[in-house]
Amino acid sequence: MLLYFLYLFNSWLFFLLLLILANTLRHATQSRATETATMAADNLSPPPVATGIGTSLSTRFFKKPLSFIVNSSLYRNFAAKFLTSSSIANLENMLATDLIENETNAKKVLACPICYEILIWNGDPVFSVDSTPRSILKCSACKKSYSGNETHLDLTIASGTKKYGEYTPASSELFRFPIVSFLYERGWRQGFSIWGGYPGPQKEYEMMKDYFTPIIGGTIIDASCGSGMFSRLFQKSGLFSLVVALDYSESMLKQCYDFIKQEKNISNENLILVRADIARLPFASSSIDAVHAGAAVHCWPSLSAGIAEINRILRPGGVFVATTYIVDGPYSFIPFLSTMREILGQVTGSRIFLSDRELKDLCEASGMLFNFGYFHLHFLFATPLRARPLSRGHQNRMATMAARNLSLAPVATRFGSCMSTRFLVKPLSVMVNSPLYRNFAAKIRASSAIATVETIQGTCLNENEANAKKQVLACPICYDTLIWNGDPVFSVDSTPRSILECGTCKKSYSGKETYLDLTVASGAKKYGEYVPASSELFRLPLVSFLYERGWRQAFSISGGFPGPQKEFEMMKDYLNPIIGGNIIDASCGSGMFSRLFQKSGLFSLVVALDYSESMLKQSYDFIKQEENISNENIILVRADIARLPFASSSIDAVHAGAALHCWPSPSAGVAEISRILRPGGVFVATTFVVDGPFSFLPFLSPIREIIGQVSGSRIFLSNRELKDLCITCGLVDFTCVRNRGFVMISARKPT
Repeated sequence: MLLYFLYLFNSWLFFLLLLILANTLRHATQSRATETATMAADNLSPPPVATGIGTSLSTRFFKKPLSFIVNSSLYRNFAAKFLTSSSIANLENMLATDLIENETNAKKVLACPICYEILIWNGDPVFSVDSTPRSILKCSACKKSYSGNETHLDLTIASGTKKYGEYTPASSELFRFPIVSFLYERGWRQGFSIWGGYPGPQKEYEMMKDYFTPIIGGTIIDASCGSGMFSRLFQKSGLFSLVVALDYSESMLKQCYDFIKQEKNISNENLILVRADIARLPFASSSIDAVHAGAAVHCWPSLSAGIAEINRILRPGGVFVATTYIVDGPYSFIPFLSTMREILGQVTGSRIFLSDRELKDLCEASGMLFNFGYFHLHFLFATPLRARPLSRGHQNRMATMAARNLSLAPVATRFGSCMSTRFLVKPLSVMVNSPLYRNFAAKIRASSAIATVETIQGTCLNENEANAKKQVLACPICYDTLIWNGDPVFSVDSTPRSILECGTCKKSYSGKETYLDLTVASGAKKYGEYVPASSELFRLPLVSFLYERGWRQAFSISGGFPGPQKEFEMMKDYLNPIIGGNIIDASCGSGMFSRLFQKSGLFSLVVALDYSESMLKQSYDFIKQEENISNENIILVRADIARLPFASSSIDAVHAGAALHCWPSPSAGVAEISRILRPGGVFVATTFVVDGPFSFLPFLSPIREIIGQVSGSRIFLSNRELKDLCITCGLVDFTCVRNRGFVMISARKPT
């Protein structure tokens, strides 16, 4: 009997506390809602801390225990007797609200493929295959809208363009044919088992499940999903909160949609179909738990850019699993195999791997840990090599250690050597420049003391200016600012001796003999990136040598280019608003315009940027040979135009002279330029336009498409194509100047 009374007393006490908790939360929520409404009427803003405590307290602290209590039979029995139905309803409504908020937060993974800002979702509240065609997404930063098509969301950069169309390499274009998409799951993919050693989708899925164990319940992307074999398996498994079937081919996504609709026992909710470029993924950084790519990585035009994008979007500890082919064993003895695959890669955009080490080198160069595994089929398993964010307490402990001159001494060192920078620059500046200071200092103080004060102020200001310039350089993988370890002066001579490190993905970039190599694949030993033929042409030393010794001058005869000096005078009007800022000379070649920018003295920093090592060597030699040009505040950088190593909104102007038509993906290049430009920043470029009498040539449009797919170059047929390209990448105020085939365009990033 005593035990019964103790049990009854404890039960009463337990549910009394529960009732107090539920009503406290209810009153806090109601009072918070009243306070918010009152502040809204007074045009005030609610304090975020109070909002988080008032509305999401159950989410942050009590969600799991409350869920357990509400669903328990003991709670139901006692609640019927001792608690009012309104209290039960309040408690259950709070839990339901939290679940809805979590579903809403899932939509925050979608980001603009131009600037990577979160997209605003305007559509059905439920994330599903059926809701996406009726949805509209808008970027608040670059103001671009993305709409759902009949079966999928189109989140490519060029979506919505009218005159401009992107050309992809032949290997990617193949899978856009409806007949190939139709046959893919009706015999094509099954053929991989016969001659490639693939065990089949179901067996492959069972093999990869072990890799996905740490992220069960998270979000997964099935990249290059094809007809959606694995997307459907992921969805039916129930292991993931959201499945994204992603492909660049519209016809593949149509097949994927049809298979989903035909298959039984598969939910349409928390499954969406997205069209996107693997090198420009429309997802926020560190927002995805897992990415799968089945029999696909060898078809990606730029493999390093694709892996870098996957690294960017994966959360710390996220998983990347892929399958592909490796041609080794007896095939490795085929003569000229390496040369043959390089030519094949340049012409078709596909890739042949010759060893496991290439895959490992690629993943590690992209900031990932690597593992692999099974017979002829190779599972590529990788996870981001990223540090998790430090807790607030850990940050405080680190600050305390720095103040005590322990293991993190640089903070104390900076405090000691540049205290005037942090506290006394403005007062010292006023004092040093005042006539009263000058008169009295001459009489009372020694000249060395005056020089010391002025030197300290000048040194600190110079250091601040140099540090500000170094803040523009960012990791081409995750776009976080790089830590500069090298000469304090930004110059052509300092970059070869410098080392830059990314604090997020832990990759280091070192200076070469004449330039900084900030490509994704820099430092890779076994893996080498293959670029289209049009880009590879300018990497040949002979072409680089001839470029400024007759090649570029011929543009005046054949294309109506007025010449470098005249072009520089023409573009100065466009660059007037950003005088004193930094400028990038993209695809600089031998550095004709880089030298003109530097000699003009109009810019605080000039970056000569090119993908060709031999072009940068020529640029370095010309700078050293030319008189009346300063080596300071000019640097040479090797980088991919579609993966620029600069922080977002950090650059004032970008110039691309006679280069836009040579870029493998002009839309990706202009999108990157839009990302790095500051609001109000300027983009100026020159290129060729083939119109007038040439527009009457028969089959001109199909011919240029084939040329684009094979060579990677682009032929523009009108000014409207260039305007459409700039507008779709978030730039405004487009202008152009024509002279025969020559066109100079300018656009700016909206403020």
